[in-house]
Amino acid sequence: MDWPRWRIPCLLAVITTACAGVTTLPIAAPSAPVSPADPTPLMPTPEEVGEEAHLALTFPDGIEALVAYPEHLDLAGMGVQPDVDLSWKGRWIGGIVFSQDGPVEWLLARATRVHQTDDGQVDEWSARPRDGRHQVTTGWLVFRLASWTVHVPMDGAMEAEDLLGRVRPYETGDGFVAIDVTEPAALADGFGEAGGPQLAFGDQEPLPDFVNPSQDGLLIEVAPAHCRHFTIQVHGSYGSACLNDGSFFVNGTDFSDSDAGRQKLREIIEGLRVLKLGPAS
Repeated sequence: MDWPRWRIPCLLAVITTACAGVTTLPIAAPSAPVSPADPTPLMPTPEEVGEEAHLALTFPDGIEALVAYPEHLDLAGMGVQPDVDLSWKGRWIGGIVFSQDGPVEWLLARATRVHQTDDGQVDEWSARPRDGRHQVTTGWLVFRLASWTVHVPMDGAMEAEDLLGRVRPYETGDGFVAIDVTEPAALADGFGEAGGPQLAFGDQEPLPDFVNPSQDGLLIEVAPAHCRHFTIQVHGSYGSACLNDGSFFVNGTDFSDSDAGRQKLREIIEGLRVLKLGPAS
């Protein structure tokens, strides 16, 4: 079952990187969209250190972290889904969609053009009308990487050729996906409604407006975001933690409404530690 995750964008931050050459071709043969019954989340591999698991993370903005937790909780086995919003010239555009199952048909209306960049083919599509995080989205640029498909939203005032030279998705050696951007493109900053970079453990849904919890019904969201209260709190089916001197936020929800789910939620929130956090190495 998909649960709505309503978020409203706010202030956005800029990240700087290099541009790629772009060539636009007439309509050709873009990748066909798919509609998987069970979307495939990333299953990262942690390192076992005694009774702990150490898991290296890369967030969608390229920030890297190393976290530790009791090995028996198998946080990595829940699968992980990345999430971040895009802005252009200071205005919010919408949520970037990351999929491991090819293009997502619920987003794409009609293929319009194919672009050749230094990093390969990028398909341009018109957008199906949607609310929420894609309420102003009129088009998509679809990047096909080795394992991930990255859907970058556009609004009606944007030109695909301008965006192509300033947005570059890439994969890391351990399977994560991130995006380099240059002005006037920017990625959001902050957690939750701010639309900043996060990783959601237990979410099998690539669309950022919804949550499709894993089999045990848990959702654990982590973000390299500043938080004010350096505390760990668990109340029934909800929990949160502000870690690493206020630079790493954890938010958890148990959708199963079971004693086992609430217990595992508590153990994850109370047992998670941040060993390293910083820019891409």
